[in-house]
Amino acid sequence: MDKLDKGHHSIVGVPKLEVLSLFLDQCIEEKSPSRAIACIQYCADSGFPEAGVLAAKLNEKLTLDENHLASLLKIVGDLGIQSSVAVE
Repeated sequence: MDKLDKGHHSIVGVPKLEVLSLFLDQCIEEKSPSRAIACIQYCADSGFPEAGVLAAKLNEKLTLDENHLASLLKIVGDLGIQSSVAVE
């Protein structure tokens, strides 16, 4: 994910959604919301409409602090699916 984020100009193509979803699952398992949010940001930037679904999954599986929630809402809100993530 770090290579995709920092070296995107040297990488041809975009990973499949299934691979990104697996990475998100791993981030959830490791309780790493920042890396998961980076993955969701990458999905949104790459045009995957499923970014909101991934955001909702992250929000459901981990307890996010308000900074993580704000980041998540900023990403998915731009896609018009803000309602998929509840803010406490």
